Amino acid sequence: MLSNLCLLLLTGPLALCRAKTLIEFRSSGDLLQKNVGGARDSAAPAKLEPQDGPRRGWPKTAYATNEVIQGWREGEWSSFPKVLLGGTRPEKVLFPEGVFVRKSVPVADSSAVMMEALVDDLYAVAGVKAPRCRYYPETPTVTKAYILCGFIDGLKPVYDMDRPMLYHASANFVLDALLANYDLWGRRGNLGQDKDGKLVRVDNGGSLAATGLGEWKRTVYNCTASPSERRETWSREPFSLWDMRSSGAETYAHVTVHDIQGEAISILRKKASLLKAVDDFNSTVATKKVKRTLQARLDCLSRIVKRNVDLLGQVSKTDTTLSKEVCEGVRALCHDDLVDFL
Repeated sequence: MLSNLCLLLLTGPLALCRAKTLIEFRSSGDLLQKNVGGARDSAAPAKLEPQDGPRRGWPKTAYATNEVIQGWREGEWSSFPKVLLGGTRPEKVLFPEGVFVRKSVPVADSSAVMMEALVDDLYAVAGVKAPRCRYYPETPTVTKAYILCGFIDGLKPVYDMDRPMLYHASANFVLDALLANYDLWGRRGNLGQDKDGKLVRVDNGGSLAATGLGEWKRTVYNCTASPSERRETWSREPFSLWDMRSSGAETYAHVTVHDIQGEAISILRKKASLLKAVDDFNSTVATKKVKRTLQARLDCLSRIVKRNVDLLGQVSKTDTTLSKEVCEGVRALCHDDLVDFL
Protein backbone atom coordinates (compact mmCIF):
# COMPACT_ATOMS: atom_id res chain seq x y z
CA MET A 1 0.00 0.00 0.00
CA LEU A 2 2.78 2.42 0.94
CA SER A 3 4.71 1.77 -2.27
CA ASN A 4 1.55 2.40 -4.32
CA LEU A 5 0.99 5.68 -2.50
CA CYS A 6 4.59 6.68 -3.18
CA LEU A 7 4.06 6.15 -6.91
CA LEU A 8 1.06 8.48 -6.86
CA LEU A 9 3.10 11.24 -5.23
CA LEU A 10 6.22 11.13 -7.36
CA THR A 11 5.68 14.51 -9.00
CA GLY A 12 4.39 16.47 -6.03
CA PRO A 13 5.92 17.97 -2.91
CA LEU A 14 5.66 14.58 -1.24
CA ALA A 15 8.14 13.05 -3.66
CA LEU A 16 10.21 12.68 -0.52
CA CYS A 17 8.38 9.37 -0.08
CA ARG A 18 10.24 8.04 -3.10
CA ALA A 19 13.48 9.56 -1.86
CA LYS A 20 13.21 7.77 1.46
CA THR A 21 12.58 4.44 -0.25
CA LEU A 22 15.50 5.06 -2.60
CA ILE A 23 17.85 5.91 0.26
CA GLU A 24 16.91 2.77 2.14
CA PHE A 25 17.68 0.73 -0.97
CA ARG A 26 20.97 2.48 -1.68
CA SER A 27 22.16 2.40 1.91
CA SER A 28 22.15 -1.37 1.92
CA GLY A 29 25.51 -1.25 0.15
CA ASP A 30 24.63 -4.42 -1.75
CA LEU A 31 26.59 -4.19 -4.99
CA LEU A 32 24.69 -7.11 -6.51
CA GLN A 33 21.91 -4.67 -7.42
CA LYS A 34 23.03 -3.44 -10.85
CA ASN A 35 19.76 -1.92 -12.02
CA VAL A 36 20.84 1.73 -11.79
CA GLY A 37 18.66 4.33 -13.45
CA GLY A 38 15.77 1.98 -14.25
CA ALA A 39 13.08 0.20 -12.30
CA ARG A 40 14.06 -0.69 -8.73
CA ASP A 41 14.23 -4.29 -7.59
CA SER A 42 11.58 -5.14 -5.04
CA ALA A 43 13.89 -7.17 -2.81
CA ALA A 44 14.37 -5.77 0.70
CA PRO A 45 17.73 -4.08 1.34
CA ALA A 46 20.37 -6.20 3.02
CA LYS A 47 20.73 -5.57 6.74
CA LEU A 48 24.16 -4.55 7.95
CA GLU A 49 25.79 -6.83 10.48
CA PRO A 50 26.51 -5.38 13.94
CA GLN A 51 29.92 -3.76 13.98
CA ASP A 52 31.41 -4.91 17.27
CA GLY A 53 35.01 -4.74 18.47
CA PRO A 54 37.54 -7.57 18.09
CA ARG A 55 36.35 -10.93 19.39
CA ARG A 56 39.30 -11.37 21.74
CA GLY A 57 39.27 -7.78 22.96
CA TRP A 58 41.66 -4.90 22.38
CA PRO A 59 45.39 -5.02 23.19
CA LYS A 60 46.27 -3.11 26.34
CA THR A 61 48.75 -0.95 24.46
CA ALA A 62 49.31 0.00 20.83
CA TYR A 63 52.87 -1.28 21.19
CA ALA A 64 54.00 -4.49 22.88
CA THR A 65 57.16 -6.55 22.96
CA ASN A 66 55.33 -9.65 21.77
CA GLU A 67 53.70 -8.09 18.71
CA VAL A 68 54.62 -9.17 15.19
CA ILE A 69 54.70 -6.73 12.30
CA GLN A 70 53.30 -8.47 9.26
CA GLY A 71 55.77 -8.04 6.41
CA TRP A 72 56.95 -9.80 3.27
CA ARG A 73 57.28 -13.36 4.47
CA GLU A 74 56.33 -16.79 3.27
CA GLY A 75 52.99 -18.15 4.31
CA GLU A 76 49.58 -16.62 4.83
CA TRP A 77 50.80 -13.02 5.14
CA SER A 78 53.01 -13.01 2.05
CA SER A 79 50.74 -10.67 0.11
CA PHE A 80 50.76 -7.91 2.73
CA PRO A 81 53.56 -5.32 3.02
CA LYS A 82 54.88 -4.17 6.37
CA VAL A 83 53.56 -0.67 5.75
CA LEU A 84 50.17 -0.38 4.07
CA LEU A 85 48.98 2.43 1.82
CA GLY A 86 47.85 5.66 3.49
CA GLY A 87 49.03 9.06 4.66
CA THR A 88 49.49 7.72 8.19
CA ARG A 89 51.73 4.89 6.89
CA PRO A 90 49.64 2.25 8.67
CA GLU A 91 51.32 -0.96 9.83
CA LYS A 92 49.66 -4.36 9.91
CA VAL A 93 50.46 -5.90 13.29
CA LEU A 94 49.69 -9.16 15.04
CA PHE A 95 48.91 -9.19 18.77
CA PRO A 96 47.77 -12.14 20.86
CA GLU A 97 44.29 -10.63 20.54
CA GLY A 98 44.35 -10.69 16.74
CA VAL A 99 45.45 -8.75 13.65
CA PHE A 100 45.21 -4.97 13.67
CA VAL A 101 46.21 -1.95 11.62
CA ARG A 102 48.18 0.63 13.61
CA LYS A 103 48.15 4.30 12.62
CA SER A 104 49.71 7.52 13.86
CA VAL A 105 50.31 10.98 12.40
CA PRO A 106 53.61 12.80 11.71
CA VAL A 107 52.97 15.91 13.82
CA ALA A 108 54.06 16.97 17.30
CA ASP A 109 50.55 16.80 18.74
CA SER A 110 49.59 13.32 17.58
CA SER A 111 46.35 13.23 19.59
CA ALA A 112 44.30 14.31 16.56
CA VAL A 113 44.60 10.76 15.23
CA MET A 114 41.74 10.00 17.64
CA MET A 115 39.36 11.61 15.13
CA GLU A 116 39.57 8.60 12.83
CA ALA A 117 38.65 6.22 15.64
CA LEU A 118 35.76 8.47 16.66
CA VAL A 119 34.38 8.90 13.15
CA ASP A 120 34.40 5.11 12.68
CA ASP A 121 32.27 4.86 15.84
CA LEU A 122 29.87 7.42 14.37
CA TYR A 123 29.61 5.46 11.12
CA ALA A 124 28.85 2.31 13.14
CA VAL A 125 26.04 4.08 15.00
CA ALA A 126 24.58 5.14 11.65
CA GLY A 127 24.79 1.57 10.30
CA VAL A 128 27.52 2.31 7.75
CA LYS A 129 30.36 -0.19 7.36
CA ALA A 130 33.76 1.02 8.57
CA PRO A 131 36.60 -0.49 10.62
CA ARG A 132 36.31 -0.51 14.39
CA CYS A 133 39.20 1.36 15.95
CA ARG A 134 40.50 2.26 19.41
CA TYR A 135 42.53 5.29 20.46
CA TYR A 136 45.72 4.90 22.51
CA PRO A 137 47.03 8.17 23.98
CA GLU A 138 50.66 8.96 24.70
CA THR A 139 52.29 7.23 27.65
CA PRO A 140 55.65 7.66 29.40
CA THR A 141 57.06 4.87 27.24
CA VAL A 142 55.18 5.55 23.97
CA THR A 143 55.64 9.17 22.95
CA LYS A 144 53.05 9.25 20.18
CA ALA A 145 49.33 8.67 20.22
CA TYR A 146 48.09 5.80 18.03
CA ILE A 147 44.94 4.06 16.95
CA LEU A 148 44.50 0.35 16.36
CA CYS A 149 41.84 -0.76 13.89
CA GLY A 150 40.58 -4.31 13.52
CA PHE A 151 41.92 -5.84 10.31
CA ILE A 152 39.12 -6.82 7.91
CA ASP A 153 39.90 -10.14 6.22
CA GLY A 154 39.23 -10.29 2.50
CA LEU A 155 38.98 -6.51 2.10
CA LYS A 156 39.99 -5.23 -1.32
CA PRO A 157 40.72 -1.53 -1.94
CA VAL A 158 38.56 0.03 -4.63
CA TYR A 159 40.51 2.32 -6.95
CA ASP A 160 38.18 2.61 -9.93
CA MET A 161 34.45 2.67 -9.31
CA ASP A 162 31.87 1.79 -11.93
CA ARG A 163 28.46 3.40 -12.02
CA PRO A 164 26.69 0.96 -9.66
CA MET A 165 29.50 1.31 -7.11
CA LEU A 166 29.32 5.10 -7.26
CA TYR A 167 25.57 4.87 -6.84
CA HIS A 168 25.76 2.79 -3.67
CA ALA A 169 28.77 4.62 -2.23
CA SER A 170 26.97 7.95 -2.55
CA ALA A 171 23.99 6.61 -0.58
CA ASN A 172 25.54 8.02 2.58
CA PHE A 173 26.55 11.35 1.07
CA VAL A 174 24.83 13.43 3.76
CA LEU A 175 26.56 11.54 6.57
CA ASP A 176 29.94 11.84 4.81
CA ALA A 177 29.34 15.58 4.46
CA LEU A 178 28.21 16.09 8.06
CA LEU A 179 31.34 14.30 9.27
CA ALA A 180 33.48 16.36 6.85
CA ASN A 181 34.97 13.20 5.36
CA TYR A 182 36.42 14.92 2.29
CA ASP A 183 39.36 12.53 1.91
CA LEU A 184 37.03 9.59 1.37
CA TRP A 185 36.70 10.72 -2.24
CA GLY A 186 39.84 12.81 -2.54
CA ARG A 187 42.22 9.83 -2.26
CA ARG A 188 41.96 6.59 -4.21
CA GLY A 189 41.66 3.43 -2.17
CA ASN A 190 39.86 4.91 0.85
CA LEU A 191 36.86 2.78 -0.04
CA GLY A 192 37.05 -1.00 -0.03
CA GLN A 193 34.94 -4.01 -0.82
CA ASP A 194 34.64 -6.82 1.70
CA LYS A 195 34.42 -10.53 0.89
CA ASP A 196 30.61 -10.26 0.64
CA GLY A 197 30.82 -7.45 -1.92
CA LYS A 198 29.78 -4.73 0.54
CA LEU A 199 31.40 -1.29 0.38
CA VAL A 200 33.45 -0.31 3.43
CA ARG A 201 34.73 3.15 4.30
CA VAL A 202 38.24 1.88 5.00
CA ASP A 203 40.32 4.98 5.69
CA ASN A 204 38.44 7.87 7.28
CA GLY A 205 41.34 10.01 8.40
CA GLY A 206 40.74 13.70 7.74
CA SER A 207 37.18 13.60 9.09
CA LEU A 208 35.70 15.71 11.86
CA ALA A 209 38.11 18.18 13.50
CA ALA A 210 41.44 16.90 12.11
CA THR A 211 43.12 16.88 8.71
CA GLY A 212 44.40 13.70 7.13
CA LEU A 213 47.91 14.56 8.38
CA GLY A 214 46.72 14.94 11.95
CA GLU A 215 46.57 18.71 12.33
CA TRP A 216 43.57 20.34 13.96
CA LYS A 217 41.31 22.06 11.43
CA ARG A 218 40.29 25.71 11.55
CA THR A 219 36.77 26.26 12.88
CA VAL A 220 35.62 29.42 11.07
CA TYR A 221 34.40 28.81 7.52
CA ASN A 222 35.40 31.36 4.88
CA CYS A 223 32.99 31.21 1.93
CA THR A 224 35.44 33.01 -0.38
CA ALA A 225 38.47 30.87 0.51
CA SER A 226 39.98 28.30 -1.82
CA PRO A 227 38.44 24.81 -1.96
CA SER A 228 41.47 23.31 -0.19
CA GLU A 229 41.14 25.76 2.72
CA ARG A 230 37.41 25.17 3.01
CA ARG A 231 37.98 21.40 3.08
CA GLU A 232 40.23 21.85 6.11
CA THR A 233 37.54 23.60 8.14
CA TRP A 234 35.40 22.00 10.84
CA SER A 235 32.66 24.61 11.12
CA ARG A 236 29.26 24.70 12.79
CA GLU A 237 27.56 25.19 9.41
CA PRO A 238 27.40 22.08 7.17
CA PHE A 239 28.78 23.80 4.06
CA SER A 240 30.42 20.51 3.08
CA LEU A 241 27.00 19.56 1.66
CA TRP A 242 27.84 21.94 -1.18
CA ASP A 243 31.63 21.68 -1.28
CA MET A 244 31.59 17.90 -1.66
CA ARG A 245 29.24 18.07 -4.63
CA SER A 246 30.97 20.92 -6.42
CA SER A 247 34.43 19.38 -6.08
CA GLY A 248 33.32 15.78 -6.74
CA ALA A 249 30.41 16.07 -9.13
CA GLU A 250 31.04 12.71 -10.80
CA THR A 251 31.20 10.87 -7.49
CA TYR A 252 27.87 12.27 -6.35
CA ALA A 253 26.20 12.31 -9.77
CA HIS A 254 23.22 10.33 -8.43
CA VAL A 255 22.62 12.58 -5.41
CA THR A 256 19.57 14.79 -5.86
CA VAL A 257 17.92 17.28 -3.53
CA HIS A 258 15.24 14.66 -2.80
CA ASP A 259 17.97 12.14 -1.94
CA ILE A 260 19.48 14.62 0.50
CA GLN A 261 16.07 15.22 2.08
CA GLY A 262 15.54 11.51 2.61
CA GLU A 263 19.02 10.93 3.99
CA ALA A 264 18.75 13.97 6.25
CA ILE A 265 15.51 12.74 7.82
CA SER A 266 17.08 9.33 8.49
CA ILE A 267 20.22 10.84 10.03
CA LEU A 268 18.37 13.40 12.15
CA ARG A 269 16.45 10.54 13.76
CA LYS A 270 19.81 9.23 14.96
CA LYS A 271 20.98 12.57 16.37
CA ALA A 272 20.85 11.48 20.02
CA SER A 273 22.73 8.25 19.25
CA LEU A 274 25.42 10.10 17.32
CA LEU A 275 26.00 12.60 20.12
CA LYS A 276 25.99 9.78 22.69
CA ALA A 277 28.73 8.05 20.67
CA VAL A 278 30.91 11.13 21.17
CA ASP A 279 30.31 10.94 24.92
CA ASP A 280 30.98 7.21 24.95
CA PHE A 281 34.33 7.79 23.25
CA ASN A 282 35.31 9.06 26.71
CA SER A 283 37.74 11.78 25.69
CA THR A 284 37.51 15.35 26.92
CA VAL A 285 39.43 16.48 23.83
CA ALA A 286 37.03 14.71 21.46
CA THR A 287 34.01 16.07 23.30
CA LYS A 288 35.37 19.62 23.17
CA LYS A 289 36.41 19.44 19.52
CA VAL A 290 33.44 17.54 18.10
CA LYS A 291 30.23 17.31 20.11
CA ARG A 292 28.88 20.86 20.05
CA THR A 293 29.97 21.38 16.45
CA LEU A 294 28.35 18.15 15.28
CA GLN A 295 25.16 19.07 17.13
CA ALA A 296 25.12 22.48 15.45
CA ARG A 297 25.68 20.91 12.02
CA LEU A 298 22.77 18.53 12.58
CA ASP A 299 20.49 21.32 13.82
CA CYS A 300 21.44 23.52 10.87
CA LEU A 301 20.77 20.67 8.43
CA SER A 302 17.30 20.27 9.96
CA ARG A 303 16.52 23.94 9.38
CA ILE A 304 17.79 23.84 5.79
CA VAL A 305 15.61 20.83 4.94
CA LYS A 306 12.52 22.24 6.66
CA ARG A 307 12.73 25.92 5.71
CA ASN A 308 14.73 26.39 2.51
CA VAL A 309 15.49 23.07 0.85
CA ASP A 310 16.01 24.82 -2.50
CA LEU A 311 19.39 26.03 -1.22
CA LEU A 312 20.65 22.47 -1.61
CA GLY A 313 20.15 22.68 -5.36
CA GLN A 314 22.45 25.68 -5.77
CA VAL A 315 25.69 23.89 -6.62
CA SER A 316 28.26 25.26 -9.05
CA LYS A 317 30.64 22.96 -10.89
CA THR A 318 32.87 25.84 -11.99
CA ASP A 319 33.05 28.44 -9.22
CA THR A 320 35.99 28.09 -6.84
CA THR A 321 34.19 29.87 -4.01
CA LEU A 322 30.90 29.09 -2.31
CA SER A 323 28.06 31.14 -3.76
CA LYS A 324 26.94 34.21 -1.85
CA GLU A 325 23.33 32.99 -1.91
CA VAL A 326 24.23 29.71 -0.20
CA CYS A 327 26.64 31.30 2.27
CA GLU A 328 24.21 34.00 3.41
CA GLY A 329 21.18 31.73 3.17
CA VAL A 330 22.60 29.06 5.47
CA ARG A 331 23.86 31.60 7.99
CA ALA A 332 20.52 33.38 8.03
CA LEU A 333 18.75 30.10 8.80
CA CYS A 334 21.20 28.97 11.49
CA HIS A 335 22.52 32.21 12.95
CA ASP A 336 20.73 32.07 16.31
CA ASP A 337 22.04 28.56 16.91
CA LEU A 338 25.58 29.70 16.06
CA VAL A 339 25.64 33.03 17.85
CA ASP A 340 27.42 31.68 20.92
CA PHE A 341 30.31 30.61 18.68
CA LEU A 342 30.73 33.87 16.71
